[in-house]
Amino acid sequence: SRENARHCSAVITGAVITEAGITEAVITKAIITKRVTIKEPIKESQLIMDIVDTIKGQIADNPVLIYMKGSPDAPQCGFSAKATQILMACGERFAYIDILANPDIRATLPSVSDWPTFPQLFVGGELVGGCDIITEMHQAGELQPMIKAVAVNDD
Repeated sequence: SRENARHCSAVITGAVITEAGITEAVITKAIITKRVTIKEPIKESQLIMDIVDTIKGQIADNPVLIYMKGSPDAPQCGFSAKATQILMACGERFAYIDILANPDIRATLPSVSDWPTFPQLFVGGELVGGCDIITEMHQAGELQPMIKAVAVNDD
């Protein structure tokens, strides 16, 4: 039910949109996917706000976060591969979001960050930039100290 959907952490990975709003959705929670019928249609504007809130939460909850195509061990584009190699060279843990597996985030993040391309690196809740800026900062010796300053130590 919609009530239950509000209280669980899930991603809508597909939806049926009518003039009344979203009437059916494919919800993925962890690795479980199921189709649900929504009794009260969700307005598209509410869905977008939920995605914006999810993105803001991801950025706030992860000191070093990269939105990329694929994963660090299986990047799906050269820019994402180069950016994650640089992050790994910095020697600190970082989080990633695969935008190819999260099309709603892929579509919404550019309006949240005011940055049109991927990958997008956030450090300490602030957008650093894409692959070119990450590369330039790394070559100038500026990226590693920035990441170390916000990195979470597991010690």
